[in-house]
Amino acid sequence: MDNISQFAEASNPWNNQERSLTGLRKALVLGERTGHIANRADYDSGCLDPDSDTNLSSMKLIQVLKKMSKARTDLNKVNLEIQCRMQDKETRDITHLDILEGRINKIKALNSHLESVIESKEQLIRRLQQPFQGDYLRLEAQHHKFACELFPQMTPLLGELTTNMENLVWTKSLTWSDGKLEKMISELTSVLGAMQTSFQSYCQIQQSMKQLHTLQTEPLHSTHLEGPPL
Repeated sequence: MDNISQFAEASNPWNNQERSLTGLRKALVLGERTGHIANRADYDSGCLDPDSDTNLSSMKLIQVLKKMSKARTDLNKVNLEIQCRMQDKETRDITHLDILEGRINKIKALNSHLESVIESKEQLIRRLQQPFQGDYLRLEAQHHKFACELFPQMTPLLGELTTNMENLVWTKSLTWSDGKLEKMISELTSVLGAMQTSFQSYCQIQQSMKQLHTLQTEPLHSTHLEGPPL
């Protein structure tokens, strides 16, 4: 039996190493049992588990940075969309075809109405100049005051109706594409400037006349106060 054990020990080259590590192995087993060190089986299973790296602080930091980068990208997209919406709202009057078409239709309708008014100018003037014959206007008592204030205000407008009609005819015949509008505006500016200069000169002359009149009346007034010598 001894010969067999000696032969087995001689044939196993790791036998001496296992004997030298027996104390360390026992100490590790005792530490695992008492809970002072982690269980080797749990450690081996954790090393084999690919999801165990997510528990590390560095991996958590990387995940947080990825989430922040994604959130920042989404925020930039939202800000870009908001800017696009704001620009669209500011320029929708000249970029949206439906709005332009609506305004063009309104201008056409207004132009048609003005043309009809101009065509029936004479008939409208005759109708307005004819005195009202028939029943009186029925107004409630609380509206009499406003009606009395309305008719005096309408009288000068009706008196200037012919002039206003002529202005409408002139506006219709005027072409804005020949470049005369800019020339007329410049001439109007010059005329207004000349009128302002003339008005200031008139005010200065009036002030000078007042001062001269004051100087002329003061000596007479002082002489009248002194009286003739006795």
